[in-house]
Amino acid sequence: MKSKYIKSVLIILFGTLILSSCSDFLNTNPSDFISPENFFNTEAEGDMAIAGVYQSVNELYKTEFKNTFSATTDETFYYRLGGEQMQEKTFNATTPTIYNIWSKLYTGIYKANFFLENVDRLNVSDEKKNAFRAEARFLRGYFYYHLAMLFGDVPLRWKAIDSPLNTQIARSPRAEVFDSVCSDLNYAINNLYTYTAPKSPVRASREAATGVLGRVYLSMAGVLGKPEYFEKTRDLLLPLVQSGVIHLNPDYTQIWKNISADAYDHVSKEIMFDCEFSADPYKYIYYGWGSNVTPAAPVGTLTNPNDWYRVTTTLWQYYQSDVNDVRYTWNICNYSGDTKTPRPVNGFQPNGSNATECNAGKFRRDWETSTTKDSQKNGHNFPVLRYSDVLLMLSEAENEVNGPTALAFAGLDSVRSRAKAFKYSTSPLKPTIKEDFRNIIIQERSRELCFESTTRYYDLIRWGIIIDKFTEVGNTMKLLGGSNGANWANRLYYVIKPYHLLLPIPQLEMQLNPLMKQNPGY
Repeated sequence: MKSKYIKSVLIILFGTLILSSCSDFLNTNPSDFISPENFFNTEAEGDMAIAGVYQSVNELYKTEFKNTFSATTDETFYYRLGGEQMQEKTFNATTPTIYNIWSKLYTGIYKANFFLENVDRLNVSDEKKNAFRAEARFLRGYFYYHLAMLFGDVPLRWKAIDSPLNTQIARSPRAEVFDSVCSDLNYAINNLYTYTAPKSPVRASREAATGVLGRVYLSMAGVLGKPEYFEKTRDLLLPLVQSGVIHLNPDYTQIWKNISADAYDHVSKEIMFDCEFSADPYKYIYYGWGSNVTPAAPVGTLTNPNDWYRVTTTLWQYYQSDVNDVRYTWNICNYSGDTKTPRPVNGFQPNGSNATECNAGKFRRDWETSTTKDSQKNGHNFPVLRYSDVLLMLSEAENEVNGPTALAFAGLDSVRSRAKAFKYSTSPLKPTIKEDFRNIIIQERSRELCFESTTRYYDLIRWGIIIDKFTEVGNTMKLLGGSNGANWANRLYYVIKPYHLLLPIPQLEMQLNPLMKQNPGY
């Protein structure tokens, strides 16, 4: 049953915490919100205050951030072309989406800093204070991780903004930003509580912080060119796997049925951290996310399913190594969202118009408790980190350190066994060299984690293959997709340039901060 934790946030407390660089905030009358002196007293008030920081995760995931970086990869593409700047790579420093992502991330950092500056006022034990502090630092590190991945060098702000001078901070090197993320997440690991129902996975746990830090380490190995972080990843994640605290849900499809039904699995605990959304079953008010890979509706359920994103033929090809893989027919719909005409996925041969008609099927709406469904939005929680990701990260890291050892195969085969796919360790296709195992991981992470927000986009970035992969997808689309395929290839895939690997610093930020320098190419 869904926690009401996030919904209990004291809006008035953070109601005036406007965008981190916005000059309007500097003119805000302090009487507009509860002063720290009068609020940060009890544990309950601490819970409500930290909820305000978590709310920034919700605000981030329900807008452009999520669909921007999962809508066009080697897994999905935005098929309704028409001036979509982020997908067609025509964005620049004045593009609203760029500013919205930047400002939401820094708003979260502001709230985390505000909380950290006042947490000592709480009349709770030192252990509880450290746990509260750990949650805020986990969230701050999480926000800075995305800034480092998307923008590169960014200002490191350690204090809540209380004067115009605090907005004028030069960009810190990307490596320094990553180091700050590691510091925050290591503090979180050492001071957070272990996964505890019902608070987890809505609130960060020690296990969630460990998994997120694993992602950060792998990103540092790639984008910073520091291979020593593969070993750090392995040494970080192996104790988590050996602890047995978290498990795979034995049924891959049940993960998504639970999400649709607004239910948590506190037995396997596979979803280690998620972003909470809700749907009011009485007023049918949907607070959740839409667009992106919009959850698939049963045939005839919705008159206008918002299916603006289609599965690439490339993802379809990833599954062809084992068509018995249950993820294949789950993650790729057996019907088109526009026509709702059922067809067998296993018998599907993509060519011509068929090559572009598959919709994403991972997030489905069949088990929603509400009898009335909004075609644009839904109340599904969004999984930020799953245990299967941890297992695949461990396998990848071990392979990069020692090649395809038994440990490297263990995580990979566990994930595949759950999906009823063959085990590579006992297959004639068993890889014997590091490069072959790496290629399997590249495909396996897509088969398992497709459509889960920034995961694939960041993977392609850290592996250094995003331009090559986009070109490959474009070539396949052009070859198999007819005139439409050629159009999508030209407008979505062939347009990516090296400078697109970093987003531009928003123009408003450049104007407010004279110390800010723009990324090359913009």
